[in-house]
Amino acid sequence: MIGIADAAMHAASVIAPGFSVVTLQRTVGMAWHLAERYGMSRFCKNVRATDVPVLELDVPGLPARQTIIDECRRALDEDGSDAIVLGCAGMAEFCREVEDAIGAPVVKGVTAAVKWAETLVALRLHTSNAAIMHARSRNDTTAC
Repeated sequence: MIGIADAAMHAASVIAPGFSVVTLQRTVGMAWHLAERYGMSRFCKNVRATDVPVLELDVPGLPARQTIIDECRRALDEDGSDAIVLGCAGMAEFCREVEDAIGAPVVKGVTAAVKWAETLVALRLHTSNAAIMHARSRNDTTAC
């Protein structure tokens, strides 16, 4: 399974030596947890929260977008990050706007996950069943 945070963090770790996640207040703990779970802790410089209500993300002209942009700038300056991961799928729509404003790569997880999945399909790669097949050949019923 490919998650949007997983895909975004891995993409960011490929294009930059360090990244910060900019997200909503309620998802800060989960972002730190996922960075650890996906082996991205050494690349993740910080997880930053904004107090933007999720429903305001879709409204152009509201201060929500500027708040996100300002937090991304602070992440570059204060955290020493070279890229930003947007930690909320609702922010994906204005990813390029943020990137243009801050002058650094901004990764949106939705697109990263979709492209990663498309690449796996194009390469004809799928989940390995080798461990299950080896266990069955040994009559080991614990490997399921």
